[in-house]
Amino acid sequence: MDLVTQYQPVSLGTAVPTVQPKSTRDAIVSVLSLDWPLTLTQVYSKLKSRHGVEVSYQAIHKSLRQMAAEGILSCTDRKYALSPRWLKNLRNLVSSLEKSLNENPFQENAEMPRQDYAKYGFETILDFYRFLLFNYFEYPNEAGKPSVFHWKHVYSLIGLSREELHRLARLVSRTECYILVNSGGMMDQCHGNALAKMAEHLGASVKLRYNALVALDSDVLVVGDYVARAYFPTQAREEMLYKLNSASNLKEFDLGWLLEFLHEKPVSIKVQVVRDAELADQIREETMAYFE
Repeated sequence: MDLVTQYQPVSLGTAVPTVQPKSTRDAIVSVLSLDWPLTLTQVYSKLKSRHGVEVSYQAIHKSLRQMAAEGILSCTDRKYALSPRWLKNLRNLVSSLEKSLNENPFQENAEMPRQDYAKYGFETILDFYRFLLFNYFEYPNEAGKPSVFHWKHVYSLIGLSREELHRLARLVSRTECYILVNSGGMMDQCHGNALAKMAEHLGASVKLRYNALVALDSDVLVVGDYVARAYFPTQAREEMLYKLNSASNLKEFDLGWLLEFLHEKPVSIKVQVVRDAELADQIREETMAYFE
C-alpha cells in the first residue's frame, strides 16, 4: 500500500511559494504540492479555482492517468499525490546541479570583469580549463579574428563534462583556431586529433602544428585583442613531459594518472591577461605563418 494512504489530506495553505504554471501538468503538480491526496474531482476544482485552468474534466482525468503511468503521481483508492520516488529523483537532480555549480564557479561567473590587465591563480589544471571555457573564451571578438594558441602540450578533452565541451565547441564554431604545440608525442597527437575531429564535426576549423619552438616558459592564448599567458610550475611541466612521452602506444599510457593530474593534483597556475590589440595581432600573424 502506498504510504500516502496512511494519512488524511494535508494542506500547506500559502506556506509554499508558487509560480504561475505554464501547462496543465505543471498546474497539477502545483496543486498536489499543497494538498494531497486528492480525488479527480478535487484536483479539477482546485485547478479551476486556483489557476483558472480552462480544461475539460475528461482532459484532467487523462493527464492524471498519464502522469501516474509515468511515475510522477501515485494513485491509491482513486486519490492522487506526487510520487515519493519522483520527488526523490527530483531532489537528487537538484542536489547534483548544486554540486556541479559549487565545483565549477566559473559557470556562474562567466561575466567576470574584463579589464585591460588582470592576474588569476588556479589550484588545479581543471580549474584553469574552466576559467578558459567559461570566461576567457567568451571575451569579445567582434571582428571574428582567428584565435591562436601556443601550448607546451595539447589540452586534453578527457574528463570534461558535456557543458564544458559545449563551451569549447562554441569557441571553435565562432572563429578559426590555430594551435602551435611544443611537443609532438603520441599522446599530444591523439589529443590534437580529438580536438580537430570535434571541430570538423561542427563544420569548424582547428589546425595544429607540432614540434614548434613555442611555449618555452608559458602557454600563450590569443582571443580577439586579448593575450593570456599561463605559467605552470617547472615540476608540473616536467612530469607532464615525462608521462606524456613515456608511452609508445595507448595501451601503455596511464589514463588514471592523467585524470588525477588534470582534476585533482594541486598545481599552482598563474595567468596574466592583457588587452593589447597590436601584440595580439603580431602573435596571430606569426602563428598563422606556420600554416602557410
